[in-house]
Amino acid sequence: MAREPAFLVTEPTTRPILTTCHSKDARSAMQRSVADYLETLVLKPPFDSRTDIKLKVVSDGWADPNDASVYPGASVFGVGTGSYENTNHPWLREEYRIPGTDIVVAATGELIQNYVVEVWLNDPNERIAWASCLEGACWPVDWMSGFRMMMPHYHGLPADFEPQNIDYLDSEPDDSRRYRKLRLTLKGCCEIAKAIHFPTMTVVNVGEVGPDVEVEE
Repeated sequence: MAREPAFLVTEPTTRPILTTCHSKDARSAMQRSVADYLETLVLKPPFDSRTDIKLKVVSDGWADPNDASVYPGASVFGVGTGSYENTNHPWLREEYRIPGTDIVVAATGELIQNYVVEVWLNDPNERIAWASCLEGACWPVDWMSGFRMMMPHYHGLPADFEPQNIDYLDSEPDDSRRYRKLRLTLKGCCEIAKAIHFPTMTVVNVGEVGPDVEVEE
């Protein structure tokens, strides 16, 4: 089955649709979610008259050296060490029970991790357009700071992201190649979770971690 992409939460009342699927670890799951979000972005007025109104390629992590360069393109990757926050975290929540089962998606803590969005462009005005687009994408709703993504590939749980800083990366070698790079740093946060039987708390087999596919039981 094809992977279901993460999606932007636009209503504060939206609740997770919980599953046992965990095709990625928490750090990689948040990274994939940001990439999914970038793939949906479209330039709006006054920039929508440009030829490329969407990113042509978004890489989840570093691109393979053999991949052809495509512009405008972007990559998303985690930077630095993630921080686990576990103090007094609720271990079990009845509302995290998967409907119709005795399985609970148990929250064991939170992961706080920084991510870099690096956008590669060929034109200064195009960089301005995408910087403006990203600024808007970082505050899509009026009920929270930053944005929230729901992650079907990680138990259906949400991840929150806040912008930290933005930079234009210019150098003489890049200038000679007509590279105009843009870097945005985000702070991401999501719950660390695993599926267990309740109330026996026996760990269940929820499939192999690895391939970016849906896991069916």
